[in-house]
Amino acid sequence: MRFFSHDLPRAELRPFAWFIPADEYREKARLVHGEDNCYLSTKARAADKWVDYRYNIKDIAWAVEEILKRSS
Repeated sequence: MRFFSHDLPRAELRPFAWFIPADEYREKARLVHGEDNCYLSTKARAADKWVDYRYNIKDIAWAVEEILKRSS
């Protein structure tokens, strides 16, 4: 699962993106009205269960490389 936070009026990405393995997302997400749901905090000092999957936008290339290494 990939999530990006964006500012639509400015057409800009916000500071963070989340790369969450689908199996872990299904395991950790809450079931709300029959659908998986999660709250992804955009606060710099967030300590929620999704923070391990959060990356700075500037680190996207590194993050994707690491994810690909883990999957092979």
